Amino acid sequence: MEPWTKYFVDSGFQNVKSLVIVPKVPAILSIGGSVYIIQDTLRNPNKRTKSTYHRLMVGLSILDIIFSFSYCFLSSWPMPKGYFIMAAGSLATCDASAFFSTIGIFGVPLYNCSLATYYLLQLKYNWSDRKIKAFEKWLHFLPWFVGLGAAISGLCFNAFGPFLSSCWVTYSYPIGCELNGSPEKCLRGGTSTKSYFWYGYILNYFFSLCYVSISMTMVYRTVLQLERKLDDHRFSSLSSYQRQHDHRKRSRRVLLQGILYSVALILLIIFPIITTLYWQVTGMSSQVLATLIGIVNPLQGFFNFLVYSIPVFQKCFEKGQQRKNQAEKNMILRKIIKAEQNNHDPGNDNECESTDSILELELELDNDAYLLKGQEEEEKEEIIPRVFNISLMTA
Repeated sequence: MEPWTKYFVDSGFQNVKSLVIVPKVPAILSIGGSVYIIQDTLRNPNKRTKSTYHRLMVGLSILDIIFSFSYCFLSSWPMPKGYFIMAAGSLATCDASAFFSTIGIFGVPLYNCSLATYYLLQLKYNWSDRKIKAFEKWLHFLPWFVGLGAAISGLCFNAFGPFLSSCWVTYSYPIGCELNGSPEKCLRGGTSTKSYFWYGYILNYFFSLCYVSISMTMVYRTVLQLERKLDDHRFSSLSSYQRQHDHRKRSRRVLLQGILYSVALILLIIFPIITTLYWQVTGMSSQVLATLIGIVNPLQGFFNFLVYSIPVFQKCFEKGQQRKNQAEKNMILRKIIKAEQNNHDPGNDNECESTDSILELELELDNDAYLLKGQEEEEKEEIIPRVFNISLMTA
């Protein structure tokens, strides 16, 4: 039996192969979601060149693909052959897999911070698109700088090796080499490097979680205050009023996005933390916790896809509901018009009044159709998910 496999069996794992196979399925979902976001942005010239939000999503998706593929999909394949079940690589391939995994592990949560910063600058501080675009390079620089810095450090300190069912910062390789009296020399790990990386991992996610939660709360409070002021604002035209009719729903959408970003970060970090605490207390590993890590950790890209697609799903639902309501209203108006026409008496003195009523109803039908068409055109031209035009309050 392979040494690393024997360790898991001795720790009480009944099905070691599931640790290797289970993460591959959610990793495929995550990669698929990230690929969709990338292609959706790159195929649309407006999103690609004019939208900071979509470019940030592309950067986040690229890092997620790197992490999901190298850490979750490859799983034990890059490990030294004969060390663990399904291992078919060497120390060099394990180093390479861990290097790219580290970039994603440290970079992905910081890209969530970049997205939260984007919302904060645009909606709370009302930065112009030009100003945000000039600042955008730093929103991309920080995640890549921290991720590459951690990955290069791992290579320099020989910290990478087999870790759980994949390659990352290892406790020791070969297993047990760090123990006193061990005849084997540690080729990887065996020092306090693992603890430093683990503390950095926890701090990185904890900071990101707090930053995203606080930033999105500030955004929501700002939007809510502006909406309350808009309640007292009277619009001079019907079309202007129509555009602001559902503004409260939009603030809830921003809050929902902030909650989902926070929940995604919590799901990514909660099970590794529980697993570490369990191991520190009992000295054993839990197959249930390891399986949960294998299921949830690779799903970052899939979560991003869901958050990214929320406005699309909501628009489709609202448009369908609006068409349904409009169709019911038109049906009622047509019945009224038909009844008015059937009751029309040429000798009646109220002929002009009846005719005017019919014309008013027909005009209302035309006006509703015009407004519905105008809203659809505005939705097609929308580039980034804005809450509403804050400049209304400065007019």
